[in-house]
Amino acid sequence: MIRIAVTGGIASGKSTVGTMLIARGAAVCDADQLAHAAMAGGSEVHRAVVGAFGEAILGPDGEIDRAVLGRRVFAGEDARRRLNRIVHPEVSRAWNAWLAARPADCRLAAVLVPLLFEGGFAVGWDGIVCISAPRRIQMERLRACGLSAADAELRIAAQMGGCERERRSDYVLANSGSKELLRRQVERMMRDMLERA
Repeated sequence: MIRIAVTGGIASGKSTVGTMLIARGAAVCDADQLAHAAMAGGSEVHRAVVGAFGEAILGPDGEIDRAVLGRRVFAGEDARRRLNRIVHPEVSRAWNAWLAARPADCRLAAVLVPLLFEGGFAVGWDGIVCISAPRRIQMERLRACGLSAADAELRIAAQMGGCERERRSDYVLANSGSKELLRRQVERMMRDMLERA
């Protein structure tokens, strides 16, 4: 089984690429979804996050209000590091368990990992794929999700620069044009990975 990590800046199109990979027979796991599950009420991670950031981050239902937490952690590097130290180990354990559980006939498994390099998770993959999108497009997508310009800027600035991420990846897929253009790049990358296996 070929194991690939798909990374890229916020709002670069990782989920879109994940959907395209699934449509072409790949198994896909989204680290963001694993993080959401890890922070669910009653979990050890939930208790640790509330312990680190206080009950003000909780919504009326007792679950972590991700918007409130996001404002806290994207406003300062120390807070971001504290959250990552709590959540990242559990999320990496979860995706490794997911990879280990893939059936024998699975040819290609991809994990979408936004903070692949920042979190120190760049080893052990057969290939690393970076999704690249211009800052202008990232901003447009984040604003369309309801973030203010200031919040969008903070989230983009909190991640590794695109050039460094691209330099450290095996494949770079440009997501600045049409979905058809991106789809062709995904297919080319998959073909190359499967031929090399």
